[in-house]
Amino acid sequence: MNDSKRVKSNLVTSIIAYAVSVVIGLVLPRFFTLTYGSEINGLLGSVNQYVVYLGLFEAGIGMATLQVLYKPVASDDKNRINSVMNAAGAFYRKAGAYYLAGLLILCFGYPVVFPSELDYFTVVGVIFFSGFANVLNFWLQGKYNVLLRAEGKTYISTSLTMVTTVLSGILRIVLISLKVNVVIILAASFAISTLSMLFVFIYMKVKYPWLDVTVAADYGAIGQKKYVLAHDISWLVFSNTDIIILTAVCGFKVVSVYTMYKLVVTQLGNLLNMIPSSIEFSLGQTFNTDREQFIRKLDVSDSIFSTAYHTIYSVALFLFIPFMKLYTKNITDINYIDYWVALLFVSIEILSDARVMTIKVIDFAGHFKLTLSRTIAESTINLAVSIAAVFAFGIRGVLAGTVVALLYRTNDIIIYANLRILGRSPAKTYSIHLINLALLVAFQFIYSLFIRDINNYWIFMLCGFIMTVVTCATMSAVQIAVYPDLRRFVSESIGKFLGRKNRK
Repeated sequence: MNDSKRVKSNLVTSIIAYAVSVVIGLVLPRFFTLTYGSEINGLLGSVNQYVVYLGLFEAGIGMATLQVLYKPVASDDKNRINSVMNAAGAFYRKAGAYYLAGLLILCFGYPVVFPSELDYFTVVGVIFFSGFANVLNFWLQGKYNVLLRAEGKTYISTSLTMVTTVLSGILRIVLISLKVNVVIILAASFAISTLSMLFVFIYMKVKYPWLDVTVAADYGAIGQKKYVLAHDISWLVFSNTDIIILTAVCGFKVVSVYTMYKLVVTQLGNLLNMIPSSIEFSLGQTFNTDREQFIRKLDVSDSIFSTAYHTIYSVALFLFIPFMKLYTKNITDINYIDYWVALLFVSIEILSDARVMTIKVIDFAGHFKLTLSRTIAESTINLAVSIAAVFAFGIRGVLAGTVVALLYRTNDIIIYANLRILGRSPAKTYSIHLINLALLVAFQFIYSLFIRDINNYWIFMLCGFIMTVVTCATMSAVQIAVYPDLRRFVSESIGKFLGRKNRK
């Protein structure tokens, strides 16, 4: 399968998986909160953040291995692939053992430090089944997932995730409707996840018979692991401290409000992530073989991705509050409506997405050690501002801390990647994003002229569809008019499509 077909396969499976996950991902939290209350919903959100921190035991292995694999995968150097994979496998086995130990400590320590309305052993069960699937993931399929990413076969893992999400979602809905104990619900989801891991393990044994565990492991190949680990620690601190701070200062009900807003941007982020994740393997391999072609691919990808995320968040910003009013209707134990929270969440996503393509340049170049101090500065800024502001402003305060940190680091990444690695001015990267940002702001005023009251889901979906089409068409037209490389890409893509149609 060539690069073009793999990109399409990745995109198609991602779109289908996204559609499925959106339906289940939006239905379940509301259904769960209505049945069990905001207290337990907030507890689950808080627990999940601590479980994410346990992922530090794996941090660095996957990304460091991925960057090393691009070159041998591009040249089909199987011996080199085996040596890197065997090193990664050893690291993953060790990470799984450490993760399990950390999970057990969290299981029995968390309910003591953060007591809740739930009994002790229920909290223990919730934490265990929230994290144990990751232990098995490290042991059974960790290194295999990295190889699939390097080869551009993320559609395999995406398809499995989709099937798992559907089965787990259906089972959860049934069990929630029966008001089954939450531990049993999580245990059932864990069982389904285990089946998908076994499938990947078996698939790799059948489809990759040339993988040889007897080849000497090249541990030095993943020598940047410790620097990637430091980056990941910093990123986890940056992206997952909000809920921890809110849990300690504001309580589980406020955490529930945060998780409801976070749910929306997470689903939108999953949709947008299809673009960079689908083409990552192609960019990574091209970076190591043809630098000029890589720069052209990067700019076109950046323009397409910028148009996509500005379109989505332009619509999301306007419809966020109408959606929350509909989504949290009849949940009365705390107020879920706050426009400033919506604005801050959208601002965070825009600033984060603006650096997605350029941060990949840093990853491909392996500049993990050289940029470590910068990512630590980002986390420090976020933590300091969030802690200082949460006492006065609650959720708004912790979100403001994230925005301030992103204003620093996003600009730093764009400038660093262009000047230090690509050897060019960052002006083009900035222009791509700022043009779309200006259109996003303009559209907020345009929307308000035509859309007034949204009081049911049908009107919400109709407005969302029309707004998305108009916004995307406008932003795409402007980008195509301004950037010649994008015009050529669109023209060539249309030509290839029409050529295939004619041959048929």
